[in-house]
Amino acid sequence: MTQAGNEVFEGEVDAGEVVALTNVESVTRAEVDIQIATAHHYPRSVRKAKAEMIAMATIDEDTAASCMYSVPREGKHIQGPSARMAEIIAQCWGNIRVVSRVTDDDGKFIVCESVCHDLERNYVSGSQVRRRVTTKTGKRYSDDMIVTTANAACSIAARNAVLKVVPKVIWKQAFDASREITTGNAETLTNRRAKLLDYFQKLGVNPDRVCAAVNHTAPEEITLDDIAALRGMATAIREEGADIDELFPGPNAKETPANRPAASRTDALNQKMASNSAKTDAPKPEPTTREHAGKAQAEKLAEALKETPGAPTAAPAPTAPPAAPNQAPAPTVDPEQAAAESHRVLEVQAEEFAAGMKIAKDAEKFLAKIAPSELESAKAMCGIASITGQSIDVLRPLVYGVKLSQLEKSAK
Repeated sequence: MTQAGNEVFEGEVDAGEVVALTNVESVTRAEVDIQIATAHHYPRSVRKAKAEMIAMATIDEDTAASCMYSVPREGKHIQGPSARMAEIIAQCWGNIRVVSRVTDDDGKFIVCESVCHDLERNYVSGSQVRRRVTTKTGKRYSDDMIVTTANAACSIAARNAVLKVVPKVIWKQAFDASREITTGNAETLTNRRAKLLDYFQKLGVNPDRVCAAVNHTAPEEITLDDIAALRGMATAIREEGADIDELFPGPNAKETPANRPAASRTDALNQKMASNSAKTDAPKPEPTTREHAGKAQAEKLAEALKETPGAPTAAPAPTAPPAAPNQAPAPTVDPEQAAAESHRVLEVQAEEFAAGMKIAKDAEKFLAKIAPSELESAKAMCGIASITGQSIDVLRPLVYGVKLSQLEKSAK
């Protein structure tokens, strides 16, 4: 707009005219200019700022816990300084300006932007955070919930902007100190573990879900590092609006093949033996136990293995048991397969007996030299004159006890 005499023509702008700023722009520019002038007049002290950050972040346990957040990502816990820690950093660093606002709302998502300006260094950095304002079914949040979500998003954006402006070397020591106070030590572990479980229980998260979040099955397995992760998750829920169900997914109600625990080696062996038995449809001969085996029997087994390349002559071919009144008759047993199975059983028995005899002889020599009275007591307990493979289980605790006594004497 320009003016000629008393006439005013709208829509025309003189090239040499300076466009006047609005009242808001004028006030904002004046505030920034004054802040920059003040920052240059009173420069910050890096050493003082770092000391103040440490003092404020560790002033008490609750404050230290609020300085860290933790969220699970792909089986790991991502930890970092929270929005409360960013507030301490900005306040102690000084000569800094932080502004946050909502810049967009399309009905499904809101976008919050924050700008951090180091007035002394004239360094500016910004950050944007996008948050959903609809439920899983597509329904928009209530007005109060939208305001809460927007405030949380603005806090996160401000935190990101501050951490971009203030170097990590400045605030890392304060963050580590707050994390150490949050974690505690072995003496405080039990108490803090109970407090955390009680806190999450009030939020509707049972101990099983808490343990699952840190890859444990029982509360007693929670360690000091887990305490730090759980305190960070509590801060993320309280300060940054994190989803509880996302942080603590509930365990599966039913056992599926994917989450069923692996069977032990004994169970796997039993299943394999049952499978082999089902394939042959014939019962296997019962093996002779080591408790009833002696030296003569071991020699007999060895001779049988040498004389007969296939099935041993001492072991008759097993026959199928008679069928029950209400059961179908068992199929015919394959003689070659049963003979091969009997041969394999005898081989295993011979190997186990030989190993047991060697262990028994070594243990008997050791006890006869170190503790002869204990050895005689063990023989009397078993009712035998010489230690053999079947009584080695009695010798094991005796040998361990003697060795432990030797170590205690040598230590003294």
